[in-house]
Amino acid sequence: MLSNHFERLSAVLKRYCALWQYVPFAHSTPPWLHTYRELGDALFALPPASLNLLLNNDDQAENWIAPFLPDLVALQDDWLSTPAPVTNALPFWLTNGIKGRKLSQITAFTAQLPSSPNHWLEWCAGKGHLGRAALFGPVHQVSSIEWQQSLCESGQRLAERHHCQQNFIHADVLQDDVSNYVHQQCGVMALHACGQLHMQLLFMAKQQKVPAVLVCPCCYHLIRDEQYTGMSQLAQQQQLTLSKLDLKLPLQQIVTTGARGQRLRDTELLWRLSFSHYVSLLTEKQVYTPLPNFAKSLLTHSYEDFCRWACAEKSIPFDASLLLDSLALGETQRQGLARMELVRQRFRKPLEYWLILDRALFLQEAGYQVDVMRFCDFSITPRNLLIKAHLAN
Repeated sequence: MLSNHFERLSAVLKRYCALWQYVPFAHSTPPWLHTYRELGDALFALPPASLNLLLNNDDQAENWIAPFLPDLVALQDDWLSTPAPVTNALPFWLTNGIKGRKLSQITAFTAQLPSSPNHWLEWCAGKGHLGRAALFGPVHQVSSIEWQQSLCESGQRLAERHHCQQNFIHADVLQDDVSNYVHQQCGVMALHACGQLHMQLLFMAKQQKVPAVLVCPCCYHLIRDEQYTGMSQLAQQQQLTLSKLDLKLPLQQIVTTGARGQRLRDTELLWRLSFSHYVSLLTEKQVYTPLPNFAKSLLTHSYEDFCRWACAEKSIPFDASLLLDSLALGETQRQGLARMELVRQRFRKPLEYWLILDRALFLQEAGYQVDVMRFCDFSITPRNLLIKAHLAN
């Protein structure tokens, strides 16, 4: 079942790779227009108000694109398993210091823990909130591994204060030998472990034949290699190579945000694009100029202040006469980028399913029985896909 759906996803992602495997910032118009003429005509015929409506409503966007890409929209998620319901609330004294949505994530995650084994290893634990919550279910003992010493110390103090059977291990799971902690007598769990971190856990789980695995992946792009070709044998046979930019695609939807947050994101996008045009006007070379992350307080100043900072960052001269033209060009590109993203974002969910199934099939190929489920509502976290596996006898 999982492999069949994975192969269907692979076929669709490869067939339409031109629609999503490119750098939008590097193009003023979609690079696929000559190949998908009808889709392009319909895209540019959309008035701005309709475009914004579709960008903010996945269901309506899928209905809009369905006549052009019917096999994409036809992909189903009926292969997902049904999670166990959340039945027990955690004691109030245990939840102090855990923010609302994080608490809901932890409660939903621990509800999926099986009745055995009794001992679990919490991977990339932070202060160990997940591990302590697990102790109020079927779990008797938790070992929590974390690379920041200060978080280990804070977590250990909390465990002792609440009389929890939880011990902390200070280690860097990507550098240190932690094989002694991943073994056949304990299950392993990770909630929102990023890229290489959760991949390392799955590799070790397979190697050490741990009895049970519960992993909710996050930040697929945070990997060692520049490209990703798949963990499972089936994925490696698909010849679908993904860049780090591709791996960021599933993460680009934001669940909730205030008006101020939306304004800041819009401003950041516009100013990043505009500054790239500023560089092009200055150098007479049409190339996209990326900028590093910066303090969002910079967005509360003027575009001129932003450009002065960016020029200093890139060690190029500042020319105030280019500000208005570059800002106008940035706004034009921003509108074009929104149209590109309307199509590109339709591959966000299929690609995340592909990545999740790759991990699930990796475990399945190693002899595990595997279920994949949405363990909580999307409004609690968009990274709500959980891999639950146990080693078959």
